[in-house]
Amino acid sequence: MEQSDKKKKVLGIIGKIIVYGFALAGFGIIAAWAIFQLGLTNNNGRIDKNNRYLMEISEMNNGSQSNKEETVDNSQLALDYYKIMCISRFYPRNANLILEALNSGCNPKIIEQMIRAVELHIASKHDIDKEYKKLTQQGEEVLAHKSNAHQNDNAIAWMNSSQWEALKDAILMEKPTIDSAAAVAGIEPRLIVCTLIGEQIRLYNTNREVFKSYLGPVKVLVTETKFSMGVTGIKEPTAMRIERYLRKPESPFYINEKFEDVLAFETENDSLERITRLTDNTNHYYSYLYAGIMLHQFKKQWERAGFNIANNAGILATLFNLGFDLSVPKAAPEIGGAQITIHGTPYTFGGLAFDFYFSGEMMDAFPYYDVKFKE
Repeated sequence: MEQSDKKKKVLGIIGKIIVYGFALAGFGIIAAWAIFQLGLTNNNGRIDKNNRYLMEISEMNNGSQSNKEETVDNSQLALDYYKIMCISRFYPRNANLILEALNSGCNPKIIEQMIRAVELHIASKHDIDKEYKKLTQQGEEVLAHKSNAHQNDNAIAWMNSSQWEALKDAILMEKPTIDSAAAVAGIEPRLIVCTLIGEQIRLYNTNREVFKSYLGPVKVLVTETKFSMGVTGIKEPTAMRIERYLRKPESPFYINEKFEDVLAFETENDSLERITRLTDNTNHYYSYLYAGIMLHQFKKQWERAGFNIANNAGILATLFNLGFDLSVPKAAPEIGGAQITIHGTPYTFGGLAFDFYFSGEMMDAFPYYDVKFKE
């Protein structure tokens, strides 16, 4: 009898442990769900330390949509060549990239922006203004002296890595898909690449041991499969809002009626089809299309509020990183977003996008368009 009572007590204790265990597990699941739904996992980011300078450069081209509107200023052209030659003293690679853009007939304003963008990085290591004066005085004699030149280096420090070279190779293989998505989204492909680069670099530096196996020997883009999805890191709630705003004329994010069906589903299971689209490892078309449309929606929102950010890659990328709720049109927007540390140096999502956009890197594959958005 005593043994029977003891057995019952033991079974009772075990039963309680099991019940409490399930209760704790259920609480954990509900808590995780609540945290995600409340947006507590969101990274509200920060303002880039060089925001004022980046914005000054970005706004140089506002109001100009075509190089046909630009009158070539010979004195400015000569000054650009002088500056490019001086940049060549320190970073020949960057100088060559800008020179290629200049010789290809790129919008003069873009050339000025490219020069100013690389000056920011050179100025932290060298007295570039002093070299400009020296070049004017000494002419070609300065160009012949390259003892201090970083022949194979990029002035943009984070681009001097094997990871960046591997990422470029992976992105170049995606060119046909990116171009197709950009055409449907009515946006310059290079702007989509800005968001792709920010997200891929963020992923790589968040968990280098995992992601280096993708960008290293295999050279393929990393696809997220948790809260964010695809190679551009679109969250499912964000994807749903992108879809909804396409068909909501009263929304400030609405583009126009021609875009209403570009994300129409082919099945009745919207959720499954959406997730399948964004997590497809063999075809990243929808990752690029959702990203491109989202950028276009931000452009329309700010345009309706009276602000032109069509030419501001840094701001567009920042808004993409922060999301719809933090997109508040204003006269003085700030480049920033999630902080990403590369080799000990902190950058922001928008700052990385700005660096790439005006670097001239991959310009042959993803050139600068005179008109960034088409409707």
